Amino acid sequence: MRWIGEVDSRFMMNFFRRWLLKRPEDAFQLRVLRALARIFPSRKFVASVDPDVIEGDGTTYGIYNLRAAAGASVLGDSQFVELVRSHFSPVEESILPTSDADWDTVKSALKPQLCPEGFLRKMPLAHRPLGAGLVIGVVLDGEKAYRYTTPQDLQAWDVAFDDLFVYATENLNEASAGNTPMHYVPGPDRLVAIQTQDGFDAARILVPEFRSFIGSKLGSPFLCAVPNRDFLLCWSHDNSENFLTLTRERIKEDFA
Repeated sequence: MRWIGEVDSRFMMNFFRRWLLKRPEDAFQLRVLRALARIFPSRKFVASVDPDVIEGDGTTYGIYNLRAAAGASVLGDSQFVELVRSHFSPVEESILPTSDADWDTVKSALKPQLCPEGFLRKMPLAHRPLGAGLVIGVVLDGEKAYRYTTPQDLQAWDVAFDDLFVYATENLNEASAGNTPMHYVPGPDRLVAIQTQDGFDAARILVPEFRSFIGSKLGSPFLCAVPNRDFLLCWSHDNSENFLTLTRERIKEDFA
């Protein structure tokens, strides 16, 4: 794992200050959905619980880069529709493996994902309960999109979920090692913050090698929070009560 920037306590102050800022994420997500309804009227896209994600036909599409492309510009409806079209057209053309794909082809594309329990009411999902309102899923990861694996996939590939999960965590560890920028505050209130926006920030806590690495910096046991898919916060178990109070409030706000 590449370790980026041991910084002083000013980073922590600025970090929490930025966390407080309200962003118009939900409004942007809704505008994208309206544009997609015009571009692809025969398809159904829905808002994810993550405002930087849109779901359709069992596939998850990130719109973080789309938001960045739109920037602070005031785009008219026709301009915005064309921007959304250019972002989603390559995704529509991409082909992710299906249940019919050969297992040797599929296993290299697997990665773990943390999901709200509510996903189980929306789609068939191969999963393992984690607790605290979360389940562990596994996705087939492509360049522009990913899709969740299903019980039908497990049956077609003749694999158990535990085996699927092992391959998924190994793949994420291999993709992350030496290539994961992190922010580290050495103390007295030690924390590690990870927000690469690659879709798997929260899921990294599932990787044994990653947990060992964080433990080497924060001590073991350490605590962590995953208020959304694209953010992971870890801190030492002996951090101050003031830190814990501030952190709990920010996590609740971010999750809400």
